[in-house]
Amino acid sequence: MEVKFLICPSDYRTLALTYIGLHEELEPIRHEVTELFGDVIHAHMMPDYYIPNHYFLEFSHAKANKRDGLQLWSSHMGIDLENTVVFGDHINDVGLFEAGGTRIAVRNAHESIQRLADHIIDSNELDGVARYIQQQMEMSITETIL
Repeated sequence: MEVKFLICPSDYRTLALTYIGLHEELEPIRHEVTELFGDVIHAHMMPDYYIPNHYFLEFSHAKANKRDGLQLWSSHMGIDLENTVVFGDHINDVGLFEAGGTRIAVRNAHESIQRLADHIIDSNELDGVARYIQQQMEMSITETIL
């Protein structure tokens, strides 16, 4: 649905705005918003895997990204980043992969994510992440029993 104005209640905080459309529609928006807000926001545009010739354009606070989120989470949890396992499939996961410990890409991931990955597992269409986690849990249980 197309809206002319985004109205958000004053007691809500917007984390991210995402647009889906043709590159030629989104690029002028990305450019203008980036020019207006500079380093206050993060603009990220990537191809949509599921709608041919379409792109995702996402705006978020400069610190509202997967890398900073993982760093904040690991700090709160008292877990060293090298002891984390991260999963990804698209270029919006690059920062996550750069910060994470063990980096796992699904087989249908973007080539840049596959290059950064420590392991490549079945595609998301084949439930690769769920299968990987299940295998790790089964291995952990077996090791505990032995």
